[in-house]
Amino acid sequence: MKGSDKFEDSLQAMDFLAYLSDYLSLGDEFVRTINNFRASVIDCKELKALPYEFNKIFAAYGWVATDEIPIPLMEDAIEKYKNNGLEAAEKTITDKFNDEYLETKIPRLNAIFVFEGRERLIRLAYEDHKNKRYHASVPVVLSQIDGLMFDIAGHSFYESNKKAEKFDYTSRLTGLRTDISPVAKKMNKPRSRTSAAPLLFPYRNGILHGRDLNYDSEIVSTKCFFNLLAIRPWALFIQNNEFSKRTGEEFIEIPHFKVGQKLEEYFSKIGLPS
Repeated sequence: MKGSDKFEDSLQAMDFLAYLSDYLSLGDEFVRTINNFRASVIDCKELKALPYEFNKIFAAYGWVATDEIPIPLMEDAIEKYKNNGLEAAEKTITDKFNDEYLETKIPRLNAIFVFEGRERLIRLAYEDHKNKRYHASVPVVLSQIDGLMFDIAGHSFYESNKKAEKFDYTSRLTGLRTDISPVAKKMNKPRSRTSAAPLLFPYRNGILHGRDLNYDSEIVSTKCFFNLLAIRPWALFIQNNEFSKRTGEEFIEIPHFKVGQKLEEYFSKIGLPS
């Protein structure tokens, strides 16, 4: 049974109970309880649909529904998009990913086993970002996204033609599977001509290969940091799953996936078999 069918069945069952209450003399308190529970189910249904709606609008522009985007922010961005357009909606998201937010979130990347050694460069990039030196922050974060993914999975974040490159995981906030590979694919889009037009999206090839010359803006730099942070829940899912697999505990089989050399070395160091 699909999730939406379960929601509808629950609503119909509660409507039927409310209808029967008149005949069974269950009282007003029972009816209020049923109505409150019904409202909660509707809220839950809307919450389940929220990430899909957010991704439908914003994935093409570099934002996806991950645990790094608070639910109220997704709601605000969608409302702003509908009422005021894309530019206003993206400003809503960018304003949230401010210095205070990044200052809090960057240290949490250390929970990734293979992040060690990268924090220094990320911190330098963050200082550049905070001081509006986006020409420096953008290429550093783009390269660290690539290197971190190699350490975890043995391939580039920007490789979009491999089955193993599907960066999906179950969100702790919504219980749904979310996938950041569409953004990774667009970031790797070929940029065959040199351009000085202002960018609104972090095209990795254009920036690192010197084709896009006007990438140094707050929104591009913020999207780079966002995608770095978006790797975190996926990386935690991978390393925890691999840990469980090697210790004989319950794990999820991931077709075609092989851990990267750095993560393999970490497991070897703590005495887990390959």
